[in-house]
Amino acid sequence: MVLTFQGISLSFGQVGVNTATPDSTAALDIQSPPGGSDNRGVLFPRMSTVQRNGIINPAKALMVFDTTDMLLYYYDGGRWLGLVPKEPIGTSGPGEPLINGDITLTTGTITAPNLSGTNVQAQTVTTDNVVVPGFSNNALVPTGAIIMWSGNPAALPTGWALCDGGGGRPDLRGRFIVGYNNAVVDYNTVGNTGGLDQVTLTSAQSGLPAHSHSATLNGNTTSGGEHTHDVPRGNGTSGGAFDKGESDDNGWYGSASGGHGHSVVVAGSTNNANVQDAAQPHENRPPYYVLAYIIKLP
Repeated sequence: MVLTFQGISLSFGQVGVNTATPDSTAALDIQSPPGGSDNRGVLFPRMSTVQRNGIINPAKALMVFDTTDMLLYYYDGGRWLGLVPKEPIGTSGPGEPLINGDITLTTGTITAPNLSGTNVQAQTVTTDNVVVPGFSNNALVPTGAIIMWSGNPAALPTGWALCDGGGGRPDLRGRFIVGYNNAVVDYNTVGNTGGLDQVTLTSAQSGLPAHSHSATLNGNTTSGGEHTHDVPRGNGTSGGAFDKGESDDNGWYGSASGGHGHSVVVAGSTNNANVQDAAQPHENRPPYYVLAYIIKLP
């Protein structure tokens, strides 16, 4: 074994290399020679991951360089921890080989413009945009799904289109939707349409059907016509109108049998009225609120 020391200063248990005044907080202070011409560093013990894990009872704070992971490791008394360089995750930087297993945070927040991987688990994810391979462009929603959109119909999310009948899409403009029912003819095929905004009733539906009116009247005349007339006899004097040839004066009296009445019965009907439909249509829709139907594209 050959030990070579150059410019070493020992002071009160401190070692200074290229300095006579080691830093008071350091047991070993290595500096470049005066003038900065020395560009050499400290070379830690180098070994593979198998060799590192094979160290029996490593001392706490023991540090080695792992040639398998190409990273410095130190022992914290229970496990080896790598000195992770500040490199973007997912690039070809030296930090990438460390991220080959699960990462668990008990506290703190992971902040990154882009986070990629095959399996990311978290209780809460707060982000402006989550892009997962195979599930981009809202692919968690199946193609052909239709939702109601309250935003601007001219500014739809990526991967969505209006249900306006274009491109083979259903035309749901101004329409209600009813559920599929294979037991009802009107509803047993997806895409069936029907119904009207307004309806004019026919005579059979409550307009004015053909009809007539009949009437019977009963009545009686009054019996107030009963009356009599008295006629006096002249007494042989001039001007007598009647003479029975007897000496007695007699008069004639009319009978009171003239009172009578009549019963009247009148029956008839009107002519048939012509068949007539309603003159104006009526509202056939429930109260409504307008939203746009949009469909998920492939």
